[in-house]
Amino acid sequence: MKILLDEQLSSDLIHYFPSSFQVFMPKDLGWSGYSNGLLREKLNERNFNFLVSADKNIPFQQNFNKMNYTLIALDTPSLEWEAQLFFVQKINKFLVNLPNPLPKLV
Repeated sequence: MKILLDEQLSSDLIHYFPSSFQVFMPKDLGWSGYSNGLLREKLNERNFNFLVSADKNIPFQQNFNKMNYTLIALDTPSLEWEAQLFFVQKINKFLVNLPNPLPKLV
């Protein structure tokens, strides 16, 4: 499973996903600063399964018909480490018990 953590999240979160997942940050791929539209294209081209983002606007900016991946949108009032870690634990539970079919937005 290929997962991209959006730029506003801590790169330290990568270590909290199971080793069977391929987890990247935009900077790892040379995608830092990309617009959401360009990022969507790159995610589709590289066959990513998930984008994890805390950008509250991204669900409204995406054309879900053009997405080949699932957007996991974190609804958090804070990006403090404890809040991010809390969501990673919830995401891992979701990834272990994936629904079929996968929704485009979680």
